[in-house]
Amino acid sequence: MADWSCGVPNELLCSIFQSLCFLDYRRCHAVCANWNFVAKTCRFRHSRQSPWLMLPRSKSDNQDGTCCFYDLANRLEFKIPLPPSTPNWRHCVGSSHGWLFIVDDLCELSMLNPLTGACFPLPSITTFPDVEAVLEPSSSRILSYRFSYAPMDKYDEYKLEEVVEYNYYERATVGWTSDSSYVVMVVHSIYEGISYARSTDTSWHPMETKTRDFEYIAFHDNLFYGISHTQHNGLLEIFEPSYNPPTMIKRITLSTPPQRVLSLYPECAFKRYVANLFGELFQVDRVFCWKYMGHEYRTCAFEVYKLDNDQQTWLNVKSIGDYSFFVGDNDVIVISAIDFPSIKGNCIYYTDDYHAGVYCHQETSRDLGVFSLEDGKITSYYDKSSELTYPAPIWTVPEL
Repeated sequence: MADWSCGVPNELLCSIFQSLCFLDYRRCHAVCANWNFVAKTCRFRHSRQSPWLMLPRSKSDNQDGTCCFYDLANRLEFKIPLPPSTPNWRHCVGSSHGWLFIVDDLCELSMLNPLTGACFPLPSITTFPDVEAVLEPSSSRILSYRFSYAPMDKYDEYKLEEVVEYNYYERATVGWTSDSSYVVMVVHSIYEGISYARSTDTSWHPMETKTRDFEYIAFHDNLFYGISHTQHNGLLEIFEPSYNPPTMIKRITLSTPPQRVLSLYPECAFKRYVANLFGELFQVDRVFCWKYMGHEYRTCAFEVYKLDNDQQTWLNVKSIGDYSFFVGDNDVIVISAIDFPSIKGNCIYYTDDYHAGVYCHQETSRDLGVFSLEDGKITSYYDKSSELTYPAPIWTVPEL
């Protein structure tokens, strides 16, 4: 090592390391013994990190136990090895604060941090009140799952492969309570209700909510945000995780899609997200069109609204300044383009989270791009996007 680096005070080194992205932070570990020591003692700041796109896992990735990522800010693709104990997982149904929610061959859910290798199995799918495993008599091997309709005395039965591939889990996220324990909340794709499990629980607990028609759940600023589509304009319910069970503390009606959007895209569908920018809530509406630009489905527009706290109404906005939102099967990520010049401001970066479309059209390219709120144009952010097929990529921000 050069002489100049030997005399750099550890406090200054730590300050420098905390201003780096994760890949550069990890490179500092390899410089020398002292740099390795300092890097380990000063915590990596994920606020300095741009989002990564976790790419679909190939058969070779499954065999060698790795995850493949694309670092958007540095335009770099790389793999991260996972511990041998990591479950052999099929796809991911959520990304939240550096954690990925992975589904294995039996449709069991685990929470994985790809950087540290930490992996926590979550309660079994059979602990949901409406799920029963159907076993092969001779071997007790799971053949299918039976899903009951409460309060009606009816049920549907799906083969194991169908449940694994066409997710029972629509969305998963994790939040922390005041005592530093965690709470995981999931939205079910079949019945669209919400269930939760604390870090000490061995079974899932259904949430008592106004409706079961949920499509989204996320954790922002120490609160859970759930979106349902019971009404034409939808409903936002906010839950406090520290209570047991998590308690709904506020209910807000979402904004109705504007007529100009409905007239431009008469055959469209909407998917909604909630973003938190410095304590202010934004409703992000994604507009899907069928048979769009030669594809079975594609995102054709976004609409953004800001909550007026005094009036409890949503105001349509055309600019989010130098910030960008990253949406998909993740808690919405907010990034400043000033901190990352290669990321465009006033834009929405999106990846494919239309599960039915992903499952039914596995051989087609996925729906991802950058939508400019300024001019409504859609461009690409990944040169090899046409090669991404099944499963869908997902955004994550690495945390240690």
